[in-house]
Amino acid sequence: MLTEQFIQRRSIGIALLLFSASAWSISMITSIMAYREGISVNTSNATRFTFAAVVVLGYLLTHRQPLRLPRGGIGLGMLLGFLMFLISFGYLTSTKFIPVSLAVLLFYMAPFLVALIVRIVDGEPLSVLKIVSLVTAFVGLILALKVDEGFVLSLPGFGFALLAACALATMITISSRVPHKFNPIVLNFYGLTIGALFFIATLVLVGDLTFPETPGTWLKLGIIGISVAAGQVSMFLGIRHIGSMHSAILMNLEPVFTIALAMLLLGERFDQQQSVGAILVIAAVFVVSLIKPTEAVAEQK
Repeated sequence: MLTEQFIQRRSIGIALLLFSASAWSISMITSIMAYREGISVNTSNATRFTFAAVVVLGYLLTHRQPLRLPRGGIGLGMLLGFLMFLISFGYLTSTKFIPVSLAVLLFYMAPFLVALIVRIVDGEPLSVLKIVSLVTAFVGLILALKVDEGFVLSLPGFGFALLAACALATMITISSRVPHKFNPIVLNFYGLTIGALFFIATLVLVGDLTFPETPGTWLKLGIIGISVAAGQVSMFLGIRHIGSMHSAILMNLEPVFTIALAMLLLGERFDQQQSVGAILVIAAVFVVSLIKPTEAVAEQK
């Protein structure tokens, strides 16, 4: 029988992960709103990452956790930071060319890329369920993108979204192999810091630093930073309460939240065909997330 303490801990974990998914969605939508008001993608991303790194640092210092990492940790943190840079840069830049709703669907193909990477690297077989999910997601994308005779897809938008998805798949694959000796919160702090430095360097090189011209745009930049920091910290805490597997499943609600907010705040609309396609993609992602890797199953036996 489940104890009251276990149920309470699980409920808190679920609430934290739902909050995290909604916070990341709010950050994404607010970034796009700020872009439409003249804030460059690099400025938005630099703000997101810098603010989040400062908040996570505050969390570590408040809990008196050492910031040093074992040997190899700095290099790993730099790699994660570069991948975070590619994820955020590709994801947000893609929305300059394609609707947010389509960008988020392309981006959340990452779990399938992870399955393919594991198949190649570890030789883990693709189960019938995974293959069916892949086909379902592909059909869903065709419906959502409205691939018909007169279809014209923005290649830059598709390419940037795919870049973000590939970077996310790589980060997930690497993160699953990180030794337990590395504190995940400290490691992510290094990743966020490196990601912020990449965006600051990009701002300097490209020269597209932009400043808000209205109080409303300043407010949006503040919301972007706060929501990323809140999403990052609540994700860490939620994972500690319910574990990585269930956390990954709950975080897959982010595309649902993002598409809903895009319709509510940005005026984007899906017709009936596209709605069916979006549902198929999201459902397929959930199914893949529910499948336990061979290694996890073996450990439970």
